[in-house]
Amino acid sequence: MGFFSFTVPAALPLYWTVGGLFLIVQTLLSKAIYKSKPVNKNNEIVSEK
Repeated sequence: MGFFSFTVPAALPLYWTVGGLFLIVQTLLSKAIYKSKPVNKNNEIVSEK
């Protein structure tokens, strides 16, 4: 992938880099917003105390 990035026009590696960074930020943000709730062995949501 690295070698291929040097042989194609400049916009393509820039597009891959920006898209990858956007994906990382989006993933971290969604994990922070939508935290999973703890469950017990019966798949019942454990209430927070």
